[in-house]
Amino acid sequence: MLGKVLKFSGIVSELFPNEVLRVQNGRIYSFDRFQLDVDNRQLLRDEKPVSLSAKAFDLLQTLLENQGRLVGKDELFSSVWRDQIVEESNLTVHISQIRKALGENKSNPRYIETVPGYGYRFVGEVREAEDDEIVIETHTISKMTVEQEEDVIPERLRLPAKSTSNLKWLGIAAFAIIAIASGVWFWSKGTQTAGNGTTNSRVVNSIAVLPFQFLNSETQNDGLELGLTESLINRLSGLNNISIRPIGAVKKYAREKRDLTGIGEELKVDSILEGNIQKEGNRIRLTVRLLNAKNGTTIWNEQIDEDFADIFAIQDKISNRVASSLQIALSDKEKKQLAKAHTQNIEAYKKYLIARHNWNKRTPEGLAESIRFFNEAIDLDPTFALAFASLADSYLLIGLYGIEATTDAFPKARAAAEKALDIDQDLAEAYVSLAMVENLFQYDWKKAEEHFSRAIELRPSYSTGHHWFGLFLAMQGRTDGALRHLSQAMELDPLSSSINTDLAFAYYLANQTDKAIEQLNKILKMDPEFAGAHNLLGMNYVAEKRFDPAVAEFEKASQLSDGTFGSTEIIWANGFAGSKDKAKQLLASFPKDKKISPFELAIIFTSLGEKEKAIEHLYQAYENRDPQIVPIKVYPPFESLGQEPKFIELLEKMNL
Repeated sequence: MLGKVLKFSGIVSELFPNEVLRVQNGRIYSFDRFQLDVDNRQLLRDEKPVSLSAKAFDLLQTLLENQGRLVGKDELFSSVWRDQIVEESNLTVHISQIRKALGENKSNPRYIETVPGYGYRFVGEVREAEDDEIVIETHTISKMTVEQEEDVIPERLRLPAKSTSNLKWLGIAAFAIIAIASGVWFWSKGTQTAGNGTTNSRVVNSIAVLPFQFLNSETQNDGLELGLTESLINRLSGLNNISIRPIGAVKKYAREKRDLTGIGEELKVDSILEGNIQKEGNRIRLTVRLLNAKNGTTIWNEQIDEDFADIFAIQDKISNRVASSLQIALSDKEKKQLAKAHTQNIEAYKKYLIARHNWNKRTPEGLAESIRFFNEAIDLDPTFALAFASLADSYLLIGLYGIEATTDAFPKARAAAEKALDIDQDLAEAYVSLAMVENLFQYDWKKAEEHFSRAIELRPSYSTGHHWFGLFLAMQGRTDGALRHLSQAMELDPLSSSINTDLAFAYYLANQTDKAIEQLNKILKMDPEFAGAHNLLGMNYVAEKRFDPAVAEFEKASQLSDGTFGSTEIIWANGFAGSKDKAKQLLASFPKDKKISPFELAIIFTSLGEKEKAIEHLYQAYENRDPQIVPIKVYPPFESLGQEPKFIELLEKMNL
């Protein structure tokens, strides 16, 4: 008979100083080295969990229960996908997943036989534990932490099935003791106290919400998939002490085949929320599940059928069921966040989802479309605060990317962010947008910091808030705070190239080039063709007066970005290296169709020792409100200008 080993640590030694209990009760099917534990929904191989999706588990269970019998496809659909509309390919995919988990292939099946056109049969030898059988194994404990091996059984007591009353009492007593011990253990391992004094009993600390996937490909809709995902992320990010990965970290999984445990490792999370969508007319069906990312076991799953018009109800159900499944004691603030619907107008919300999808493309065309759809959403619901805040972000990006002059784009961003806060004073996204305007356009550093701090207070797991606040502090020369917030942003979004690179930029501004170079080499190991990282690496080499490798990095960046990065940097690298004639020659031969900004010209003239021209161009950058000028107080290429009166005057104009 198979038994389950229960592993305890710490508290168990106080309750059972000399014993470990091994208890079995319920349905466990065993075959070869595998055990399917039905009650705990685990597939084990040599008592180690094997990753298996919820439907694959149900499918394997059905086949094991009918061992040796041909189970038809219709029977499998009605058993595993009750009342669900699914395609036959789903059955094939899940059978393939089971075969992979069991280590067999279709052409030479050891366990699952395919009967073409009919169904499947489990042909392996299955042993099932008796429902009323309990085994207790005793073993002396010499350490606080115990792991009982299967083949170490000094003493075994098997109770006869006829002793029904004694068996029941022993079963009740054994399970009561185990429940108390394991309950205390899980409580001690998983309990955290929230800032509001409530106690959160759980073992999940981080969640990745993967983009929902359409099962019927003809109705695929990127805007709906990613929009629903981002909305859920925003809601769940209000939960205390649970880190939620942002949409930027998960959107790449929208179309690819998923290895959930691999995704868990990559995103550094211990749980994953995923789901699929079936849409027929105005009806929408979501099948959602929350999984343990370490072993693939299901924490919770649910099927939700609603009219698309009730999309807010769907989000309410999912977010509240996630919180419930994690056994989180919600504060009033968290309940409010989970229930928060930014609009009740379904058409406005659809426009918002389309706009967010276009915004996430980060292209000139995508940003133009995002502005159009955000405005259409606002026309339908003038109280839609989140649409105003998102509109502000669109204007910020078209200014930052040079699509529109910052003197035109940033005032629009400010107006939209302020309107959002007029409607909703607790909207973190709007505070971050407003902080960026104060930082990059108004040069009101005090207000910028106040807005960043308020945003993080409202939404501690907002990675963009930590990222941009860290960058703001780095450009102010406040290195410790910058590194703290950028590190927090990296914890929340570990795969973000921009956050990882901006951490290196913070080191660069602090003249900690050794750490910057180390960080950039890590980035380039993961993404060797990331032009921005090559460019920043070259800048650090210039700061260290390593000009040959600097030029090599700039050339690499220029090749990878078609001249967006590296081309002007090659000029000033030669200037700082003392090759001024070559630098002037490169400047004179620079393509006429590629405009060099006043800020970049300021660096070039600084490298050539022409300080007056350099400062003249910095004043032009200031008048144009070029975002690149903000860190000039701590920007290494301008170190030689530090004592120039006009440079000091410019710092005063910028409140630096």
